Amino acid sequence: MDALNNDPKLRADLPAKAESAKEHMDDHNWGNTENRSPEMKALIDKLENWP
Repeated sequence: MDALNNDPKLRADLPAKAESAKEHMDDHNWGNTENRSPEMKALIDKLENWP
């Protein structure tokens, strides 16, 4: 949390990386029993609306 609050470059970079991971999860299963893409979407929404 401190890193997000104190590092604007990190804060700006994370939504794109999270979106890329979400897209990859949607395209490939990675052998998981459950697709965690919805959790990534929630993370992306929080990052994009970070105070």
